Amino acid sequence: MDVLGFTPERVSGEGVLLATAPRMFDITVLDVRNRIVDRDLWAPRLLGVPWWQFVRRPVGVPGARYWFLPWLEHVIPALPGRAPAAVVNTFMTSPHVLLPVGGQGVTPTRWLACGGAPDPVISILQNLDRQ
Repeated sequence: MDVLGFTPERVSGEGVLLATAPRMFDITVLDVRNRIVDRDLWAPRLLGVPWWQFVRRPVGVPGARYWFLPWLEHVIPALPGRAPAAVVNTFMTSPHVLLPVGGQGVTPTRWLACGGAPDPVISILQNLDRQ
């Protein structure tokens, strides 16, 4: 498990079922669906939402066990519309040299969770979409 609370199977592309999300986040299924419609969450298949969009709430912080990755409302609209789910999942969970933390490239998920601005992630996505 890494510092974001992800286990290897969670970053492999498996997601949270829509029926499960309300228990994880203390919200309703309608709230989850609205986030998807508003493009605040990405759901390539309407049954589930990939794990990379969630982080574990720090121990001792009250509230739901998980929370939403910061800046999703900016990153999700920048995702290439024609990209397959596996490509997006791989992009969001693979280190990129253009996202350096401590001299090493990190995943867009880690970048955003650690307080990085969404602009570099969006820029990389825009360049991918042009290819």
